[in-house]
Amino acid sequence: MTPSGTCFKPAPLSGLPSKDEWQETIGEDRRVYDNKETDYLTGTPLPADHLEEGLSQLGYSVEDLEAGRM
Repeated sequence: MTPSGTCFKPAPLSGLPSKDEWQETIGEDRRVYDNKETDYLTGTPLPADHLEEGLSQLGYSVEDLEAGRM
């Protein structure tokens, strides 16, 4: 309670969507989503894969690097 005896009600946060807007946004995301994103991301080599391939082409292995033989 405030000094005047009334309950304190915080002001709504600005810039945040309402419950209805939030549900609409989530619904739109679910509608737009498809497996193309997953296929793209899982089919893209990671930097570690590129590093391992480069080491291999130079005649080294990751195991050599980890064992300190390089």
